[in-house]
Amino acid sequence: MKRFLLFCLLLVPITIYAQSPWASGKGKGYGQVLYTSIPTYSTLFAGNGNTINTERELSDRTVSAYLDFGINDKVTFSLNIPYVFVKSGSLTEETLNPLTQEGSLNGLGNISLAAKYSFYKKRNFAAGVIFQGDLPTRSFDNQTGLSTGVDAFTFIPKLTAGLSNDDWFVYGYFGYGIRTSNYHHILNYGIEGGLKAAENVSLILNINAINRLDNGDPLVDSETNLATGFYTSIQEYNAFLIKLLVERISGNLGALVSLGGGSGNSVAASPAISIGLFYKW
Repeated sequence: MKRFLLFCLLLVPITIYAQSPWASGKGKGYGQVLYTSIPTYSTLFAGNGNTINTERELSDRTVSAYLDFGINDKVTFSLNIPYVFVKSGSLTEETLNPLTQEGSLNGLGNISLAAKYSFYKKRNFAAGVIFQGDLPTRSFDNQTGLSTGVDAFTFIPKLTAGLSNDDWFVYGYFGYGIRTSNYHHILNYGIEGGLKAAENVSLILNINAINRLDNGDPLVDSETNLATGFYTSIQEYNAFLIKLLVERISGNLGALVSLGGGSGNSVAASPAISIGLFYKW
């Protein structure tokens, strides 16, 4: 059961990684490389189910490297390093004086560090706390409005709890994110469940959200950045992910694929597709 849970709960798309209450175990680790793509789109969600057309065609692709390591049977450290490729292409409508320029930007996203303390485990129930810090390591170009992350340090303490059995698991988490640089603070919460569909195959459903609070400076984002919607301070969403994990395709090597969607504000009105490889030791 423990091996099944570790694969299902840790080897998932990085935007929701390591939110479970279960520890990795002393000396045990996982490495993962994930590619996520939002294909070319020209529509943004603008809150309350509304959408707006973007000035240019946009695309967003990310390659992420993730490392997870158990210090002891209760403490797990995680590191996530995203590298983001964003692009602003052709105008969606003829405009005499476009606000943004055509172009592309590649660079680090927000590097994330996390420590999880799994403080309670009895029978099928477990609980823990997570302390996560996202670093302001983004790149930004004002002429194109392209950005690879938020320009703020984010600290998110979270509480997480869940139930598990031999062939299934479910857990939920809730966190409050404090952001610097006059960015809006956020609430980050979600629920995830999975089941073992075959010997080495697992299916997982995740529902997660980021909601912004009203404490930030409404002028922190540039006009061009608001026009593209890339990692703005007003960004929020309610999303779902459907994931398929396949273990032991070669030794300790496994693979995963996921499809995600949802709605929100200042986010692409387009699905996200992820594929990845992972290795355990």
